[in-house]
Amino acid sequence: MDSSILQEEAFPGGKIVVLSRTLSTQDVAKDMALRGEPSWTAVMALEQTSGRGRSGHSWISPPGKNLALSVILRPSLPSEQSPVLSMLAGVAVANVLESKGVSAAALKWPNDVLVDNKKIAGILLEATMIKDRVRDVILGLGVNLNSDQSDFPGPFPLPPTSYLLCTGKPWDVLEAAQAFLSEIRALYEDMEARGPEIVRERWLAKWAHKDHLMTYDGKVGRAHGVSREGFLILSMQDGSQVTVVSGDVLPVASAETSPLPGDDRHQEEVWGS
Repeated sequence: MDSSILQEEAFPGGKIVVLSRTLSTQDVAKDMALRGEPSWTAVMALEQTSGRGRSGHSWISPPGKNLALSVILRPSLPSEQSPVLSMLAGVAVANVLESKGVSAAALKWPNDVLVDNKKIAGILLEATMIKDRVRDVILGLGVNLNSDQSDFPGPFPLPPTSYLLCTGKPWDVLEAAQAFLSEIRALYEDMEARGPEIVRERWLAKWAHKDHLMTYDGKVGRAHGVSREGFLILSMQDGSQVTVVSGDVLPVASAETSPLPGDDRHQEEVWGS
């Protein structure tokens, strides 16, 4: 580890290793997983200096203000179903934020949590596979808790916000970590009992951009659905459908309800079809 352990704290079914400072909680958790640390061991840093998000984006956490957290999971899932864990984490983060007074937290495909179209949290899923099975997963959470506007120099593809900016109240970082991990654990156990479809249904209920116009790879399409594998389906202007496995997909400003030429708003929902 690149920082000494400050303390270890419990949450239902697991533990949190708290570091004062680290380059990346993802890398620390990976090393711990390789050394045999059990599932539901989490790593949290009060300061993260080289954190990463999806598609090479960075996630820098200033000292003591925000949550930088990674947890070891060893799910019994085939590789094609691993994206459901990112969705599960998004639902859990949104649920906890709403329980703490944040209104209408919503989800952006594939890994962001939004409030009033501003990004409050991001999720990173890094899996190790053996043949066609997931051996272990490092699930990373970055949540803006106590940042004020001066902590966001920008520019950003999506404007950021924080729990403090949304509610006017601070939130203890360790308390927040315990709350998010407890909700993730509860949803995970529900998924194991009832199957991945329950996670997908809950994610869709909080999806911010159903039927919105989105930009991807320089083109505009309508967010039509999400496949069983967790991939985004865009309906394009020429009538074709594009399956987006990964990458940056952003809403088209002030155009969410404008129809595309030839747009069929009565197509069957891809998710669950």
